[in-house]
Amino acid sequence: MALFGFAVTLLSAHWVRRPRWRVAVRAVGLGVAGLGVWLAAGWFGDQLPEEARPWAARAVVSRVLAVTGLLFVAWTCWFRPAAESPHRRWAVRTLAVPALALAVVFGLHWFGRSIWEEIPIGDAIQVTVALAAVATGTCGMIAAGAYLLRDRAARRSVRRRTAANSMPTPEATTDRPLPIAVLLDDRGRPILPLPPR
Repeated sequence: MALFGFAVTLLSAHWVRRPRWRVAVRAVGLGVAGLGVWLAAGWFGDQLPEEARPWAARAVVSRVLAVTGLLFVAWTCWFRPAAESPHRRWAVRTLAVPALALAVVFGLHWFGRSIWEEIPIGDAIQVTVALAAVATGTCGMIAAGAYLLRDRAARRSVRRRTAANSMPTPEATTDRPLPIAVLLDDRGRPILPLPPR
C-alpha cells in the first residue's frame, strides 16, 4: 500500500513545472506501481479466487506491465506539449506508432487466445504491422513537411533583435546639453543648431 501511495503521488506530478521532468516523474511512478503489482501478485496470489489466480501469476503480471509500459511510451510520445514546434512534435510522434503497434502485437500474442479463442492472431499481427508502417510513414512525412514549411522569417527577426540588443549602447554624457532639432530641411532631415562657441 505504501508503494501504491508513492506511485499515485509520482503519477500526479503536479509540483513539476517542466514537461520533460513531469514525464520522467510519471514514468518512475508507473514503474513503482508496476513493482507494487508484481510484489502483490507474488505475495498474495494464492489468496485470490480460483478464476483469478492464472491472471495473478508473476509471468502474466510481467507481461501486463510490459504492455502497459509500451502504451505509456506511446501516449507520452503522441501528446506533446503545445509549445514545441510542429516538426518536433510530429518527429516524436513517429515513435508513438511503433510503440503502440508493439503493445498490440505483444497483447495479441500473450493474451489473444485467453480473451477470444477464435481470434486469428497471425492475420491480426500482419494488419497491425501494416497499419503501423503506414502511420509511421505518414507522421514522418508530416514532420518533414512541417520542417520545410517552418517560419524562418520570425526566427531571423528574433536573431536580429537579440543581436541588436546585445550590442553595447554608448553612455550618455552630461557635461554638455544634447542638441535639439528645431527645423527640418527639404529632405525631412533635422537641422541641428550650431554648437556654442
